[in-house]
Amino acid sequence: MAFGSKIRTWFNGTWHEGDIPPVMNAADHGTWLGTTVFDGARWFEGLAPPDLDAHCARVNRSASALMLTPTVTTEDMVDIVREGGLTGFSTDQAVYIRPMYWGGIDPDMSASAIAPPDPGTTGFAISLEAIGMADAKATTTLATTRFRRPVLESAVVNAKAGCLYPNNARMLVEARSKATPTPWPPTPWAMSPKAPPPMSSSCGMAKSLHRLPTAPSWRALPARATSPT
Repeated sequence: MAFGSKIRTWFNGTWHEGDIPPVMNAADHGTWLGTTVFDGARWFEGLAPPDLDAHCARVNRSASALMLTPTVTTEDMVDIVREGGLTGFSTDQAVYIRPMYWGGIDPDMSASAIAPPDPGTTGFAISLEAIGMADAKATTTLATTRFRRPVLESAVVNAKAGCLYPNNARMLVEARSKATPTPWPPTPWAMSPKAPPPMSSSCGMAKSLHRLPTAPSWRALPARATSPT
């Protein structure tokens, strides 16, 4: 799902221009059963994030949480990104730095077809993608959803794993389906002495947002201004 204006990919020990195919194979454990992990950091205004090493360390911890064996040290990962990858971008480009691991193929499946394969088959790549930062005045909206964050007993929430993100996606789709959000902060006329009386609904400014008919206890929250991440 490439959507950046420029991509560079580290795979099999070298940098490649573009979103190269194939990185994962059809029979890889990660393709078949979703054993993928990643992390994300942002490079912008010509500066690499000071915590790039922390992001690289976390992707290794995420791999271990999915029972994948990390194959690249934190230090080597940082060097790969800084010394070769970012040099291919201009200083006015914002770059999303995304290291990732996935489960490969266990040739004989001697342990299990479901459990992650032999450590020597773990795949690794880094994707650098030019994606602009959000505008400094950008805002976001909030809403409730029936879907919940899983817990450690039912999912690998101690990893930044790709298999967790479909749950996030359905939360977003449900939130967006509720209604057109009410702007926040309110328009200037709403702050004037002649403004209409406050809404009596418990939803406050979210009165105009629709509640889902199957769960009257759910309600949309007003949009709130936040700083971009």
